[in-house]
Amino acid sequence: MITLIQVGLHFIKKTKKKLKMEEIIRDLLSVVKGLPSLLSFMSVMVIFIIYMFKDSIKKIITKIKLPNIFKKKKIKSLLFHDLFNECIEIKNKVNQMQFCQGEDKHPIKSEMMRILINKKMDVVISEVTIFLQSEDVMDMDSNEIKFRFKKSLNGLVLKYNDLAYQEYIRMGISHQDSLYFINRYEDYRSVVIEGFIDRLDSIASNNSYSSNYDKLTCILELCTLAMSIIPRDIRSIYIQINGKYDKYNK
Repeated sequence: MITLIQVGLHFIKKTKKKLKMEEIIRDLLSVVKGLPSLLSFMSVMVIFIIYMFKDSIKKIITKIKLPNIFKKKKIKSLLFHDLFNECIEIKNKVNQMQFCQGEDKHPIKSEMMRILINKKMDVVISEVTIFLQSEDVMDMDSNEIKFRFKKSLNGLVLKYNDLAYQEYIRMGISHQDSLYFINRYEDYRSVVIEGFIDRLDSIASNNSYSSNYDKLTCILELCTLAMSIIPRDIRSIYIQINGKYDKYNK
């Protein structure tokens, strides 16, 4: 049995090197020399079948992305994805932004937005790192990838909103005004999040990707794109809540 497997693997490797079929057959025949008679007979039969169906076998092998079998990509390399750099860049941009109405600055609203976005970026970095470090991440099927990633997404939203809320209360912002600020942000971003989830479903169930590494790479690229527009979005959110928190500036 082991010999037959070796014969098959030998054929695959030679085929991937694009050698002529005659050369492959000669190589395979050399492999079976010196074997016991029964094994030699069985091996020759395998070679004969391979030769008879060589065109069909070549097509099948071409469809199988063998480099991903022999050279497994490491999920750990995704811990250096540009998503993490983007999170830091967003924090830097938002920390320099100010709520303004004409020449009047609104330091309380500016600080509240900095807190919310900083908490969000910190939690995104933490949760994505935990997800990528899961021992079974390479073995998840499509449904599990969708379920686990959506669960992480929902969890991180609740987590950074709660952390921001606690900071607002410590600043003296009322319970109602704290929730209003957070909800206005999430409402505005909901369209982006809905689009992201739709694409997540599509990527996870797409069989064109050869491995979970490729699927997760695409998902992380999508996350990076969705987050890159946060600095632009919060300028629009500023307008929606102008005047709401002026009483805290006194």
